[in-house]
This record gives sequence, structure tokens and C-alpha cells, in this order.
Amino acid sequence: HERFPIGERMIVLATGSLLRETGIEDILASTPYWPRNFVLVLHGWLPFPDFRDAVKDFVAGRDNVFLSEAILPPEEKFQVFQGTDVGLVFFTGTDVNIHYAAGSAGKLYDCMRCGVPIIGNDIPGMRDLVEGNGCGLVVPDAEALPRALPQIARRRDLFRKNCLQVFPRYEFSRCYAPLLRMTEKMVGGRLSQKQV
Repeated sequence: HERFPIGERMIVLATGSLLRETGIEDILASTPYWPRNFVLVLHGWLPFPDFRDAVKDFVAGRDNVFLSEAILPPEEKFQVFQGTDVGLVFFTGTDVNIHYAAGSAGKLYDCMRCGVPIIGNDIPGMRDLVEGNGCGLVVPDAEALPRALPQIARRRDLFRKNCLQVFPRYEFSRCYAPLLRMTEKMVGGRLSQKQV
């Protein structure tokens, strides 16, 4: 809100690796059809120069799309999410790692942690994580975003509450503890944090 002329519009965040494989091209193509009270903020890195140039050219011609490539210190990471109204978690392509990336997407859990309703695309596991936990909506593709955004806005408080309630179930240390116990059994004793 401080950096871009967003005003009272709702912020939709696409963060992390800004790639075709994370749906950025399709998400951008949908923005001309978004309701006027929503803006897209891309916050992350564009590692491929040709794609980076194409994204920058697209953003330069729009008043509802903003790009931030600022690198934040770890202690400021969650400020980006806390100033957001909707988080996007999209993966496209046929690569097996991308096709099954729903459960490994850090941005999904970051949204949950900060109470940010989520819109994900329909890949394996996404529906269980997002709709199954009442944290947002799953859409077939980015073309559905103009219809999904008003639905999120209407149910934002409920989605926000559910995100905050379910996050502890997925918190890293809690999920990692069983793996650590199993590893300790296999090596025959307790491992110090330094050894891990």
C-alpha cells in the first residue's frame, strides 16, 4: 500500500518464483477482466530475462498490476502477506514436480499463517488443502479468476478465520518432528540441532 497507488482496492498477491510454471503468464492474461476493485501484486523474482522483459512490458501498461522484485530480509517476509487480501497458488505444466506441487508450496502455508484467503488452481492435492480446510477456492485455471475474486471477497472473513485455525496443523516444526524421531531411531540416539 505504501509503495504502489493501490488505494482502497483489494490486493491479490502472486509471490515467489514468477514463472510460466507458476501460472504468471495466465494470471496476467486474466487481469484485464478482473473487477475494478482488485489489483495484482507480483512480488518475487523473474529469473529468465525474456520472460522478465515480457512481464515488465505488460505491467507498464496497466493500472491494476504492480511488480516488486525487492528482496526482503527474513524478518520482514510476512509483512507482504499481512498486507494482502488474496493469495494465489498456481502451478502449470506437465513436469511431475510442478503437477504435484500443491503440498510443497511455501506460499500456501504462508497465506494460511497470515490469514490470507487462497485461490489455487486444480492440481492434485490443492482442493484438499484449500477447499477442504475452508481456506479459499480452487479454480480450473486463471481464466476463472475474474469470477472467483468476488466470491473470495464475500467470504473473506470466514476464509481468513479458517486459515488461521488450520495453520498449526501444517506448521513446519510440528510436521518435521515425526521425521526427526524416525531418523533418531535409525541412527540409534538423539541428534543435536547442530547435527540436523
